[in-house]
Amino acid sequence: MQVLEPKLLSLNTVVRDVEKLLRRLIGEDVTLTHRVRVATCGRCVLIREQMVQVLLNLAVNARDAMPRGGALTIETGNVELAELYEQTQPEVTPGGTS
Repeated sequence: MQVLEPKLLSLNTVVRDVEKLLRRLIGEDVTLTHRVRVATCGRCVLIREQMVQVLLNLAVNARDAMPRGGALTIETGNVELAELYEQTQPEVTPGGTS
């Protein structure tokens, strides 16, 4: 059994690494765009394998929702959450740490 450990990674890099696989998975009728809002997007603590699985699942769901084709855009960037959101979501902490 493989132990999966969270690491500090660039989400942009993870998306770029899996783009070719996503393009093959969604087929020719769906165009894929990776929009980078900030080239220096902050790094995230995540388990790479789980993030790849999330991206694959989202791509398959998007493809299935567009049987006649369409566009899938994955956008990455830094986001600041409003204080009210943080107050109503106990698992969210300022600065993205838990």
